[in-house]
Parts: sequence; C-alpha cells; structure tokens
Amino acid sequence: MFLATISNRRIGAQEIIVRNISKRGIGARSKGVILAEGEAVTLQLGPVGDVEGTVRWIKGSSFGVELVETLDPELFNFEGKSWDVADKRFDGTDVYRAIKPIGRARRPGLKTR
Repeated sequence: MFLATISNRRIGAQEIIVRNISKRGIGARSKGVILAEGEAVTLQLGPVGDVEGTVRWIKGSSFGVELVETLDPELFNFEGKSWDVADKRFDGTDVYRAIKPIGRARRPGLKTR
C-alpha cells in the first residue's frame, strides 16, 4: 500500500491509498472523494508519474480504476525496503499500521499438533 493522488476537473486533486496494482488497473481507497463510475481520472503514482484511467467500480470508499496504458507492477515492489517507504499516515484505519510487526506475536486459540 502506498499513497497516491487522484485528480480530474470535477474533484481537483485528492489523496488516496493504493491497495493493489496490476498491469491494467489499481484498487484504492479514498478519504471522502466522491467518484462516479465511468469518470476519467489521472493518477499520480510516485515512481511512474501520471497515468490516465477510468473509474470502473465503487464500493463505499473503495474503488477500481482501469488504466489506459499497461503498467509494470514490479515498479511498486517494496520487498526488502523499510516500512517507512509506505508508512505515511492516511487515516485512522490504515491496514498496514494494524498489521505492522512490532515484535513476537502469539495467536490465541492457535493449536499446534
């Protein structure tokens, strides 16, 4: 997950958190941006700059954008990098903050054979 910006003439520029990315699209969550299915948008995606797309689905604050051109998802591979690469505060419900390892963890109810 990482922060990006979504924009068009109607909504201006708004911060979003990208939850998944593929060659032809992204899944993201907004902080109250009201998008419309079929709406053309521009996404500012850090390492690749601006990419154009169309909103294809919306469910609550989550949405999907189909990209006009293909994208290499490996450009967003944070494996082996510090959590600080993607750990910028977005809102109080950040999944990566909730699952970020802080030490040894024990899973209550998990039984080994």
